Amino acid sequence: MNPRSIVLLPGLGANARLFGPQLEAFGDRHDAPKILQTFVPSWPDPIEPGRGVEGVAKNVGKHLKACGALDRGTVLVGFSFGGQVALSLARQAIESGDAVPAAIVLPSAPRRTSQLTRRFRVQVAAAGLLPNAAIGFAASELVAGPFARACGLDHEQTLELQRMAAELDVPQFRRLARAACRWRFEAEDERALRDAGVRILHLHSRRDPVIPPPPQDCDFEAIEESAHLLTWTHADRVNGMIEKAFSPQDRPRT
Repeated sequence: MNPRSIVLLPGLGANARLFGPQLEAFGDRHDAPKILQTFVPSWPDPIEPGRGVEGVAKNVGKHLKACGALDRGTVLVGFSFGGQVALSLARQAIESGDAVPAAIVLPSAPRRTSQLTRRFRVQVAAAGLLPNAAIGFAASELVAGPFARACGLDHEQTLELQRMAAELDVPQFRRLARAACRWRFEAEDERALRDAGVRILHLHSRRDPVIPPPPQDCDFEAIEESAHLLTWTHADRVNGMIEKAFSPQDRPRT
């Protein structure tokens, strides 16, 4: 019996803490109809020069294949930057003739280049002018609190965000942010994924303070209130979407 894998890919500046509710719901699922493996892979460091998100996806794909966690039973869950990696990883699998994942779940993630705003690109460029210590201080002491309020976090979630900010790997953050700015993914790329049998399930706030919602030609489930960290604030909906990503005979029980 082949295991069914859930791969959780975090966003810029985030780590496995972001997926606490998902790891609690799907980790160590010995009671599931088929054994589930749940992975939060590390980002490659350093990133392969000149490859951007594609280089990250290539290295993550190698790691997942070595672990037996990338096949037709895999569900990729990509939050924000992790969504860019998930979509690129699936595109590479098609191009190389490898097994493609069963589905991609996108909470608060871009699926078109147009969602990478000018504001985001300016912020990345401005961050390049600051020393590492200044970025680390700003993330934990200046940004975390206001960002928590903008995302509607409760007290415990705010504390967890502050812990995650304190753990920020600034040099890696810089490299990944620059890679994110160079990412290209358009409607024809998504059609190629769908033609290969990859399901795309997308949950996004219409008032996301970081990433605008996808274009009108994209099918997604909308949240009306301002929100971004959906894996925390809307964990039930994210978990339900992961459940939905499995075919009926393979879907894990909660």
